[in-house]
Amino acid sequence: MTFSQDFSLYLHAKGALNGSTIFNNSIATNETQNYGFAFSGNGGTGASLLYEDKVGASIELLFGNHSAKYTGKYTIGLTEENYSSTINLSLLQIPLLFRLDQEEGYLELGPQLNLVTGANYSSDFIGFTDDNITEAYKRASFSGVLGFGSYHELGGKRSPVSLSFGLRINYGLSDVEGANPEGIWYVDLPNKKKSLLLAGGLNLGIHYKLK
Repeated sequence: MTFSQDFSLYLHAKGALNGSTIFNNSIATNETQNYGFAFSGNGGTGASLLYEDKVGASIELLFGNHSAKYTGKYTIGLTEENYSSTINLSLLQIPLLFRLDQEEGYLELGPQLNLVTGANYSSDFIGFTDDNITEAYKRASFSGVLGFGSYHELGGKRSPVSLSFGLRINYGLSDVEGANPEGIWYVDLPNKKKSLLLAGGLNLGIHYKLK
């Protein structure tokens, strides 16, 4: 068997639906602030190079969003009011993952580069309108990715096409800065606190093996 025959190249399309948030240290010091639940999603293309279809690496280009919801209270005069707010980031995400593959499934692990292309803050504060806060966020950050799942071949064992169904977790490793639940920019605070991305959910893919 030649060297080139030992390796297989796969092209794939991926899509994900995640539950997501942005960990915000200001919540730990403010009893009136809490996390809500938000959905995020992304999709794109990628490629994997595997040795004997068992071990290798993959790279992907994923376009999508990362949302976080918060609930809290604010005071107007002598009246305390409840509010909710949402931060929505538009992202290009580039995971570079080590892979262990079998016919039945896979395990993937590695770093991911997150590039912020846009950010919006919205709230049901009285009189508030949506605000573009892109400049409050670092344009680049890093996450750690862990995923696992199963393969399902289409058309029999010799078919070059297969589907994958799995779970993937994306946890922030570096500060994205940005805004707190009340919409205050961290970059304007003298003692800013870290904001870290967290997302996890269903990851779907379709794979084509080049012969």
